[in-house]
Amino acid sequence: ICLKSEELVSKLEKLAPLPPRANSSEALEAIDGEWQLVFSDASEITNIAKLPMGFQLGPVYQPIDVKAGRLENQALIKHKLLLFSGHTRVVADFSLAEIGDVNPAGKANIGERANVQFRKVVFTLRRFLFLPTFGKIRKSAIPNGRSEQNDEVPSIDITYLDETMRIARGGFGSLFVLTRPNGSNSKIMPMLSEATAESINVDPTSP
Repeated sequence: ICLKSEELVSKLEKLAPLPPRANSSEALEAIDGEWQLVFSDASEITNIAKLPMGFQLGPVYQPIDVKAGRLENQALIKHKLLLFSGHTRVVADFSLAEIGDVNPAGKANIGERANVQFRKVVFTLRRFLFLPTFGKIRKSAIPNGRSEQNDEVPSIDITYLDETMRIARGGFGSLFVLTRPNGSNSKIMPMLSEATAESINVDPTSP
């Protein structure tokens, strides 16, 4: 399935090349708003999909506020016996990368790249043994992914974009395919305000 998806995505990217984001206000406007991840081969996604002890990864969303230069990666998590449920938010800032910058995959930026600064990860337990927690049980941590461990700037190249679909390549070559979420079934959460995100204390002992 992964190889077939990669083949189809590669064909789509060639059919609809995008103008550099730095020269296209229309492209920036099209990126703004709510997205849902429908496919990825990135390790940060495939690893979290292998949760232990009966926990399961639910829908993954990404709301983007272009004007503020902010985004969140949101993931819903539940237990197969419905004993627990919760969600994670990865709070991040982003900005357009310099033309010509080369990412870890060796690809030079032609104007389609955004640098991302992941600020904190927040896990909130929403329900415990069928009882709501009202968001009072929460744990936070500083992101420590592959880019952070190698002292590199995380980045993403948007290789295809239309009103309903976005295809992106990570700095290490990983693939992300996102679509606009179905309004009636979407479980996307409103983004935390900048003040609220800043007020969440990070536990320095969290991995």
